[in-house]
Amino acid sequence: MADNAGKINGKVFWKLIEQSLKSSNGNKDKQVQALKQALSAYSRTDLLTFITIYTDHIYRANQWHLWTASELINGKSDEDSFEQFRDWLVSKGQRTYQDALKEPETLVGLAKPGEALFPALRTLGRQVYIEKFQSKPPYQVRHKPKRRGVPYEGDPADKYPKLKSWLDQQTP
Repeated sequence: MADNAGKINGKVFWKLIEQSLKSSNGNKDKQVQALKQALSAYSRTDLLTFITIYTDHIYRANQWHLWTASELINGKSDEDSFEQFRDWLVSKGQRTYQDALKEPETLVGLAKPGEALFPALRTLGRQVYIEKFQSKPPYQVRHKPKRRGVPYEGDPADKYPKLKSWLDQQTP
């Protein structure tokens, strides 16, 4: 069972994320369960690859312009909420992720005030590994990169007016 799922690489990573998103109809718990079920078919090596690719995407999104978008969407950001925002961003699939890296206002139509957080996704690969192999994955020494870009000192609504307008329409 473990070896018949193919090998995880960047393309397969995004396919797994997008299939879990599609099958969940936007429900985060269902997305976690769908992804967990899919990952359970993979080998140790592939699960480690999934964890590594996931971490790489989280690190790549460690950018000041996304911090500003997170502040606007979820309220005042701190390190934990910004990590959870980046988890949410990955959960939305490759195109959404890549578009938001370039321009956060592409999140218009997707982000809901205070709901662009997805902490359960961050540890999922590790949880599947532990459950399947009854051991923790080997520790990988990885240094968290410094946030890239330049911090925005003004009101996030001024930087992303389209996103702010969308969010205002979502608030009852």
